[in-house]
Amino acid sequence: MKIVLTKKVDKFLRKLYKSNPKMYNVIKKELLKIESNPYDSRYELVVKYPPYKRSRKNNYRICFKVSGDKIIVSRIGKRDKVYD
Repeated sequence: MKIVLTKKVDKFLRKLYKSNPKMYNVIKKELLKIESNPYDSRYELVVKYPPYKRSRKNNYRICFKVSGDKIIVSRIGKRDKVYD
């Protein structure tokens, strides 16, 4: 499967790379894990947005959905802001 990032996520990751490279690397590794197995049981469904799943890394959340042969990552952010 292939990961597809939205423009908003891509912009967020570029900013994060400049401001906090360590956290950027943690998120990048998690995206690779999601790519290898998006159906893992540790990824819970997002209550407000049922087709989406979430992955937790420290205070950050990665929201994604599986669509055909693509994994669409629509949001990455701190947990207090990502679900708005």
